[in-house]
Amino acid sequence: MQWDAEYERVVAEYTAGRDVAELERQYDLSRAEIEWLVAAAAADQRLSGTTGRSTSAVPAPDVGSEVRRRTPPVPVIIAVAGYALGVALGLALVVLGVLIEFWALSIGGVVIGAIFGSVMHGLWQGRRGSLITAIILGVVSVPVGLILVVLLLVPASAQAWFAQSERTRTRTRSAR
Repeated sequence: MQWDAEYERVVAEYTAGRDVAELERQYDLSRAEIEWLVAAAAADQRLSGTTGRSTSAVPAPDVGSEVRRRTPPVPVIIAVAGYALGVALGLALVVLGVLIEFWALSIGGVVIGAIFGSVMHGLWQGRRGSLITAIILGVVSVPVGLILVVLLLVPASAQAWFAQSERTRTRTRSAR
C-alpha cells in the first residue's frame, strides 16, 4: 500500500483535533486504521527527522486481526458457549466410541467436534461464514439452536460484530 494524500489529510485532521468519529465517517476508516496511520506518520517523522511524509511504501495495518483481537459482545459469547456444548458432545462421542470399540461413533464424534469447534472459533473472530454455518446448525438443532441463532441475529451488538469485521476484511482485500 502506498502512502497517499488522503492519508496525509487524515493524519493532519486528527492532529488538528478533529473528532475521530467524523474522520471514520468521512474517510470510511475504522478507529484502528486512523490510529495506525497517525502512529505510522509519527514514527516516520521520528526516524527521518522530517515533518513531511515520504512516499515510500508503508506496510498495511493488519486491521482485520485488530478487530478480531477484541472481545466479542455478550450475545456472541453466550452463543459461542452454546456451540461449545456441540464440541463437548463430539468429545463424549469419541470417548464412548473408544470405550465400546465402535469406531464409527468415534469418527462421527471427531467430525461433530471439529465442525462445532470451527464455528465457535469463527464466531469469536466475527467471521460471516461461521455465522451462516451457525444459523444452519441452529435451525437443524431445534429448540436450543434457535435460541443461539436469535442471539447471533437480533442484538445490535452482535450484528455490528459481524458487519464490522466483514467490512474491514473487504476494504483490506481491495487495498492490495
